[in-house]
Amino acid sequence: METRYLIQRVSQYSFVPDGEKDLLEGCKILALDLDLKEVSGNAIGLEPIEIQADLTVFGQFRADQVPGYYDLSIKHKPRKDKKGKTMLVMHAVSVMYVGGVDLGLKAVAKS
Repeated sequence: METRYLIQRVSQYSFVPDGEKDLLEGCKILALDLDLKEVSGNAIGLEPIEIQADLTVFGQFRADQVPGYYDLSIKHKPRKDKKGKTMLVMHAVSVMYVGGVDLGLKAVAKS
């Protein structure tokens, strides 16, 4: 099932976790789920969520389309945290660009 998100940032990572031998690679997607607007005594608005994805998903995003609106198909996988506790992690499995968003910002290249 696809859900519409406002993708704010996509970054890739590659490292060997402490105490491990295997390389961990992937990408992290910072998004707003447009269906989860909160209005309560403590918070107002959309809470950002972090989605983990395979490194191949990173290549489905383009610099001129982030931030932007995307339909993502997401699955959940169990994973152990640093303390060995099982947690549920969202994984993007397919990405479809829907449209841009103009925040009035100009891209700044890192030097």
